[in-house]
Amino acid sequence: MVKIYLSQAAVPGLQTTTYDGIPPNWFANVDAAPFVRLGSKYYYFETRSKANWYDAAHICRTMKANLVTYENSAEFDVVNDHIRRQQYDAGNYYWTASNDLGTEGKFFSIGTGLPMTFDRFTPGNPDNSFGNENCVHSWFHQGQYSMNDLDCKKECNYICQAENPKTIAFTVW
Repeated sequence: MVKIYLSQAAVPGLQTTTYDGIPPNWFANVDAAPFVRLGSKYYYFETRSKANWYDAAHICRTMKANLVTYENSAEFDVVNDHIRRQQYDAGNYYWTASNDLGTEGKFFSIGTGLPMTFDRFTPGNPDNSFGNENCVHSWFHQGQYSMNDLDCKKECNYICQAENPKTIAFTVW
């Protein structure tokens, strides 16, 4: 993040415009690394190192992001198509923001604080196997990408989802 402080008194004729996100016609010239823009959102894929759910959530927060919260099937498919195109290890598990740590069987997103509105659980899941599976991950299982509940202490890869950045354009006359 870069902070620039300008005073209109110090720069006569300065006009600023703020955009929500990066305007589409500017995207080719703006580097959002380490995040990747997929659709209208920005994602970071951690494929080299693993962390438990708590640490993964913390790492995402240090990047001014949250673990991924899937809003619908289209978003889930776009993210998993990216994983497939990048040829990341198909055996990887990826933490999501959803968990039922508060009340068993009621999944909420740590990113939004709202109930989980989209899921694509593997048949028979969530099953809270061994009584301690409270965090949701995505995985490639039985030939398709789906979700499963897992012990939050297990180390997995993870996907962070960033808020849309703000783009500020400066025009000086």
